[in-house]
Amino acid sequence: MALTTELAYKQLLAKCKDIIVLSTAEGIIHWDMETYMPPKAVEQRSEQLALLSRIHHQLSTDKQIGELTIKLALAKANANKGRRRLITAQGPE
Repeated sequence: MALTTELAYKQLLAKCKDIIVLSTAEGIIHWDMETYMPPKAVEQRSEQLALLSRIHHQLSTDKQIGELTIKLALAKANANKGRRRLITAQGPE
């Protein structure tokens, strides 16, 4: 089954949303470490941050993000090419 442009876009948005959610979770841990973190929580927060950072990296470097981006870029280029042909065929207004 071929991946439609709309489905590719939805999949790319879902992957980007996951990355953003992870980024905000990392930000909260950083904030906690700088402000209200109990002194005995340093090791746990460090482990949490390390795990989130690894997951963030895995999601950010997922080859499917590149594949989806290329599919969408090609779809846009083909749509633009089709519009140019239509405008050329219609002639000047």
